Amino acid sequence: MAMGLIIVRGPGTGQTFTLGAEPVIVGRESQMAKFVIADSAVSRRHAQISRLGDAYVIEDLNSTNGTFINAKRVVGAVPLTPGDLIELGTAVTLSYDSFDYDNVTMLALNQGKVGELVEDIVQQEYFQQLQEQMKRLRRKSDSK
Repeated sequence: MAMGLIIVRGPGTGQTFTLGAEPVIVGRESQMAKFVIADSAVSRRHAQISRLGDAYVIEDLNSTNGTFINAKRVVGAVPLTPGDLIELGTAVTLSYDSFDYDNVTMLALNQGKVGELVEDIVQQEYFQQLQEQMKRLRRKSDSK
């Protein structure tokens, strides 16, 4: 089962990125990042996601606006769990989850042809659930 990222808030909402064995830098500049998010609140080299055994970890790369997992600031290498919400500053939110697709869909994802697949893969109800989860986490974080 492949793991990946889905932009759930910010520029490119619905865009997906399948993770593999190689580390992935997330950032706004294509020459420095494999997963590019065109937003000025995202640093050129914002965060790195690396495989560690059968799991993935995320590290902030001294970004200007910080990286947060479920509303908690990332310090050092933090393990990712399916369903985690990754915030890049305050403008972009990614969801880390499993991509359990058939071969045709995986080929389309790997070729970057997700436009027509996004509605089938990531339905509006899923986005609403993620937004509600973000609100709950923010309220919980603000109350501390």
